[in-house]
Amino acid sequence: MRVPWLAPKTTLAKRLLLLASICAFAGWPSSAQERPVAAPFRAVVTPELEPAAETLAAGVGRVLHRALEARGSRTVPYTRSSRRRVADSEAQLKQLAGRLGADQLVLATWRHVDFRPTLEILVFAGDSGVPVAMYRSPASLGELGRALHAAAGSLWGAPGQGAEDPPPELWEIARYARADAHLSDAELPEAWRALEGLHGPVADALRREIDRANAVPGADPAQRSRLATASERPDPDWNRVRSGLTRSPGPRVLLAAAEAARARRDFKLALRYFAEAREVLDAKGGRDRPPADAALGLIALAGIARSQAELGRAEDARKNYGLWAQRDPEDPTPRAEAADLRGTPPDESARLWIAAADLYRARFETERAARAYEKAALVDPLRRGEVAVRLAYLA
Repeated sequence: MRVPWLAPKTTLAKRLLLLASICAFAGWPSSAQERPVAAPFRAVVTPELEPAAETLAAGVGRVLHRALEARGSRTVPYTRSSRRRVADSEAQLKQLAGRLGADQLVLATWRHVDFRPTLEILVFAGDSGVPVAMYRSPASLGELGRALHAAAGSLWGAPGQGAEDPPPELWEIARYARADAHLSDAELPEAWRALEGLHGPVADALRREIDRANAVPGADPAQRSRLATASERPDPDWNRVRSGLTRSPGPRVLLAAAEAARARRDFKLALRYFAEAREVLDAKGGRDRPPADAALGLIALAGIARSQAELGRAEDARKNYGLWAQRDPEDPTPRAEAADLRGTPPDESARLWIAAADLYRARFETERAARAYEKAALVDPLRRGEVAVRLAYLA
């Protein structure tokens, strides 16, 4: 029997066409059939926000990254170091995409356009740096979480069933950004604490990143111990910390021991170790010490103030809360905790609560700000009018 497609005079094109027909009829795979094109890998680069909201950038980026994942998009792990401006050249964007291994770059911006707050998302092709998609919509700062989800839906479709969590509130985005900043500075226990009370995919992803950073070879056992304390998990490094206490311990070992003691509510021992850590750090260089040591010094000072407060030494605690507030003027925590100290006069307590609330508001933590304002009005009724005005502004 002669097979036509094997005949010598049959052209190659005819042979391939006939082969494809036979394969299709038989249900066999064929190179002539179209294959699905793989979805592109997308990288969310750190967004650009107006200066007043710039501290939220990393949090916005992480929310957008999660919104892409919820829609089945293949994403490059979010990286804070990938920040780029819209004005960057196509060559620079192409280079960034190559470094990240991304087929597309996703950049969000939030700024005022014609006096209206506006969210804009640009998608750039990784192989050329040319914009391939854009989304723009008015969005106030308070609506940023919802606007990001709406933008993702417009650009990449609806999420899978049950795949997307509710849009985050602004204070949640702020907390994500703060955790990201601590993570970037390798302050892992502080990054974990910044996520306290937060749940959902974005917070969970950050916690996984913290754990990965904590598990790298050569990680400091004292920091691993501090993270175990912060996360309330078993501490496999405790024996090494305890051993380190017996031979000229450094500040990190002392802080790990102090925080573990405080977690056990042994405030006397905690105070001792916090004070020793501060002495060691002060002896290393005073005000000219490196930023990492300065951060450890603040942790020690905060631990001293809190331990003294727990031990009922209100006057000593008040003094150290004041020093903490001076050294970290943007942190509302020392003011809020000092306001709650036993024996604080009502007018002073109200002043501290209002100062703390103003700082919470500056950090976009509106819920904490509202609670602090309400406490100010509660301890000093004469401040109710002032508090009402500030609460109205907060809303």
